[in-house]
Amino acid sequence: MYDQIISATKKVDALGFGNSLVCLDAHPTETWILTCKFFGDVHMWDLVSQEKKALYSFHVYENGDRGLSATVKFLKFIARKRWFLAGADDGFIHVCTYGTEIVQQIMSFRAGSSSVTAMTIHPTQPYVLSSAYESPIRLWNWEEGWQCTRTFDDEHSGTVRQITFNPKDANCFASASEDQTVKVWNLDSPKSSYTLFGHLAQVNCLDFFAHGDQQYLISGSDDLTARIWDLENRVCVYTIRALMAPVLSVLCLLPDHPYLIIGLKDGTLHLFSSANFRLVRIIDLGCSKVRSVNLMGSVRVVIEQEGAVSIMDIDPEQQGGIISEVGANMVDAARLDVAWEAQLDIFQEPKEDLPGAVSGTGNTNSTQASEECDGI
Repeated sequence: MYDQIISATKKVDALGFGNSLVCLDAHPTETWILTCKFFGDVHMWDLVSQEKKALYSFHVYENGDRGLSATVKFLKFIARKRWFLAGADDGFIHVCTYGTEIVQQIMSFRAGSSSVTAMTIHPTQPYVLSSAYESPIRLWNWEEGWQCTRTFDDEHSGTVRQITFNPKDANCFASASEDQTVKVWNLDSPKSSYTLFGHLAQVNCLDFFAHGDQQYLISGSDDLTARIWDLENRVCVYTIRALMAPVLSVLCLLPDHPYLIIGLKDGTLHLFSSANFRLVRIIDLGCSKVRSVNLMGSVRVVIEQEGAVSIMDIDPEQQGGIISEVGANMVDAARLDVAWEAQLDIFQEPKEDLPGAVSGTGNTNSTQASEECDGI
């Protein structure tokens, strides 16, 4: 496997930023990212602008009142409203609007008794799902004044690490938890539809994807594996093994870009084919753990690490796919610097697609670090 490891020629380094980069989100259509460091400083950047300053800056306070600074744990764009959400360690979610000369906070509400641990935005409805320490998953409706319109049963015995809507069925979502399980839910019921068992340590991340007419989910765990779940039959059909560190983030590039991207705690990024789960490439980002992988548009991926941000463009028009050159420059008063470009080619994707339902071969070698998983 090690002959497949490459290093990015350059990356987006947060010079002078140290390990204080707490969270990040990427705008789905614009070339903007949101970043936050400790003590509540939120900045919005344009990755392709030559302006060495933030588009917007905003400070988050505890309980939404000016006074003590809050630590923001999660940031989320709501692009269609020109809003962003900041979920803080005091359990509050702050709703901010941008697009004018300054960022304005329009609403703050308590989402839990302690730190917010996950947030996700419904793709079409005015809904936000959130979770917090020692609090259940809650559904918020901004057209009803940010009222909590449903509280889901507190079925997880551990903290929820991520919540994600199913893009093929936006009435459905899934949650990953420290209790080693993934649960699949429906917005119409406070109880989960079913639970996926199999991981041997906390589950950190998940994402939905499709192959043919089949719906799947990928989950990543501290047990050094990523599992592929058949949602129709509710079983694990494949386990990606031979990973050298806990899986902290996963992202599926679909429908035109058949890649599963897996970010590890050791600072490497693994690209697998979503058609046959063969390893395509390992990229060593040469920094700290990959905490999140965010999609910007359809081919650009923004990668968050402690103290650094990296950007990849995957170009399906090129043979085998190309991670093409991206340039960015930005700096704030705290010296969050971005000066990065990379030219990396992706190995040509294997041509053997899995027919129909996903199945594994059980082989592990330099080009396939995967193993079949028995149905659960």
